Amino acid sequence: LKRLPTLIRTYQDVKNKWLADHPKLFLGVDAPDFNLRLEHRLKSAGIPTIHFVGPSIWAWRYERIHFIKQAVSHMLVLFPFEEAIYCKENIPVTYVGHPLADAISIEPDKTSARNRLGLEINSRILAILPGSRSSEIKLMAPRFLQAAQQLVKRDPSLICVVPMVNAHRETEFNKILKLYPVPNLRCVSATPDQAAGRPIAWDVLEACDVSLV
Repeated sequence: LKRLPTLIRTYQDVKNKWLADHPKLFLGVDAPDFNLRLEHRLKSAGIPTIHFVGPSIWAWRYERIHFIKQAVSHMLVLFPFEEAIYCKENIPVTYVGHPLADAISIEPDKTSARNRLGLEINSRILAILPGSRSSEIKLMAPRFLQAAQQLVKRDPSLICVVPMVNAHRETEFNKILKLYPVPNLRCVSATPDQAAGRPIAWDVLEACDVSLV
């Protein structure tokens, strides 16, 4: 709510700029609550609109597709199954692939990832990813840790590894961990030289046998 006036002002400024000086097309990237509303207004004024990253209508609130149809001249989607959804509604669509497809190996190198993280090569490892935002940690970490407690009871040798995006999130997580202690749980954070490169969560996912996300 505090940011709402700024968001409304930004929306009005961008809308007025492009209505006054029509671009050849408008390409909105993600941020559907903002961009689709803007695209709807621009398309009504005769400006072709393209939207990159389809909202997850396949998971929830499918009815949004009717507004998308009004707002978008062409959709660019990340996943191949999304094409059929938009084709069914007669919305022009192109599957372009996911930006991370070339950044993450198709075949994980579990041994190398475990060596990088200092984990035992032959251990059974559960990755726990409660999120990178404060609200996600507060809402999901208790349930995730309760699930981990049950799994460790079944297999006391199980190692749980939790990647942390920064020290502040780790502090928040550790407060919750005290309420729901899990034996053999290790938090791992990116080193300063890693922070600007490969996310630590990728290493943890590559190293694990199974993940809780």
